[in-house]
Amino acid sequence: MRRLASAAVLCLALVVCGVANAATTVSFFSHGWRLGQHGFIAPHAFVLIKRTGQAGEGPTREGFGFTSAGQDPAPLMQPTPGDLKTSTLHFTVEATEAQYLALKVRVAAWAAPGAALHDLKGHNGVPFVAELASILGLATPPPTGRDPGKFLEGVRRLNPGRMTAAPAGTL
Repeated sequence: MRRLASAAVLCLALVVCGVANAATTVSFFSHGWRLGQHGFIAPHAFVLIKRTGQAGEGPTREGFGFTSAGQDPAPLMQPTPGDLKTSTLHFTVEATEAQYLALKVRVAAWAAPGAALHDLKGHNGVPFVAELASILGLATPPPTGRDPGKFLEGVRRLNPGRMTAAPAGTL
């Protein structure tokens, strides 16, 4: 019995060490107005979640950003269905396991059937990343306006020492 208890304690320690060594980072990024293949592309904000060292799993990468599903001018005139996309990184924040799980719940809520439509006037990538930043314990400026880069720079200014620079490039 004692040997079985020792084996159970050892297994538990290995699992706990595996979870303790797990690392989750969330990178925030944006782009401004730009010309794409099918016309103008609206400003946009995104996150990339990287997880390494998960017990029994390899590293994972998940990118999320809330934007209009179409490439036509409709989003400029009315709310439209949303879409999740990825782009160029700007800065990175460490996340706990609890924060990661809360991020996944929030992302799922934005993508759920019946969720609010994308709207440049208020339900767009800026409030999306603002909610995710808040889950990570970051102070955020009011998520107003249509300039995600300006918003993310505001987040950076309000949280000195919490962020690391991300390598340049695109996903």
